[in-house]
Amino acid sequence: MTPSVEIMEYFEATSNRETREDLKLAVKLVGEPKIAIDCGCGAGSDVAYLRANGFLVHAFDIEQDAIIRCQKRFGNDDTVQLTQASFSTRGHHWY
Repeated sequence: MTPSVEIMEYFEATSNRETREDLKLAVKLVGEPKIAIDCGCGAGSDVAYLRANGFLVHAFDIEQDAIIRCQKRFGNDDTVQLTQASFSTRGHHWY
């Protein structure tokens, strides 16, 4: 299934957005081990910030294109685990 124009525009607009202040604060508050879950990872801007700050990141999104974009962006980085899923999905796909 091809993603909608709106989804594609959203991914393009948020791919390299500035990091939110709440995420910066959360990163400062976390001790070791640094592990994060990104629910609705989109184009991966939060994943990139978390990874750059030493986190193991488990990221998921319902949109297959989000996972494909993140796979391309993060390659074989073993600190990023990607899953196509939603909060209501019983079946999911691990990448």
